[in-house]
Amino acid sequence: TVSLSLAYGSAPVATDAPGGVFLARSPVHPAALTSAGMLVETVASPRFRFDTFSVTVRAHSGGFAIKTFSLRLNFDAEVLEYRSVSSSSLYGEPQPSTSD
Repeated sequence: TVSLSLAYGSAPVATDAPGGVFLARSPVHPAALTSAGMLVETVASPRFRFDTFSVTVRAHSGGFAIKTFSLRLNFDAEVLEYRSVSSSSLYGEPQPSTSD
């Protein structure tokens, strides 16, 4: 059973049941790529309205030159807003597309 108690100083003001609470294990993510592939890192904690967060994309070439690659991030545009893209100065400027 979970209850939420609100106090002002040491005096209890209200107690209520906040609804369903679900506990889940923290996901285990690889720390780094050790072979050819791509890794997308995003936030692991909840975000709130007007919060800004980054999504990091890392690629491991497996020893070959990466000439080009494509990445598609799908999201609900009524919930999230695309802001910008940046990349390492070692590579050309990315060409983002916000439509299909």
